[in-house]
Amino acid sequence: MTSAEPPAAALSWAAEAAGSAVPARTVRRLMGGTHAVTHLLETAEPALETVLQRFPPGDAGTAVR
Repeated sequence: MTSAEPPAAALSWAAEAAGSAVPARTVRRLMGGTHAVTHLLETAEPALETVLQRFPPGDAGTAVR
């Protein structure tokens, strides 16, 4: 999995899922985990913090049970 910043579409999706009317911005990458890339995101309107985890395509850890 790439360590790159989340794409704009992921930031917009995360903000909408968190209840914000404007796109999220990356605050910082969180360390840890064995294969997911995790970022702490911040939104405005309302001010929120949320965590976005991105997994490699086909990762069994993301399967719906």
